[in-house]
Amino acid sequence: MAVAWTQSDYIVFCCQGDINPRQDPKERAKLLAEKFEMDVNEVRKIWCFGPDGNGPNMIVDVTRAVQYLNEIKDSVVAGFQVLTSFDYRQCIQLASDIVYATV
Repeated sequence: MAVAWTQSDYIVFCCQGDINPRQDPKERAKLLAEKFEMDVNEVRKIWCFGPDGNGPNMIVDVTRAVQYLNEIKDSVVAGFQVLTSFDYRQCIQLASDIVYATV
């Protein structure tokens, strides 16, 4: 896994609801590529958003030809949701990070 810090514009963009998990992946990828210069092929494979499946943090699958990755996907997503939902007073909260699943 690798973490990439994002631009503050991205946080505002997500918080306004312009990017959300219910969008068509192709439209969302095109929008992220145009506005934030993200790779279209990578952001088409967003696993989840956090916290609560709706925030500015996301896990992106950028692996190539990895076997059995779908078997751990649910566990990774569940752990990511727990991590991003921590209260900032108890733990440092991710404040708009993109986690890339790499192998």
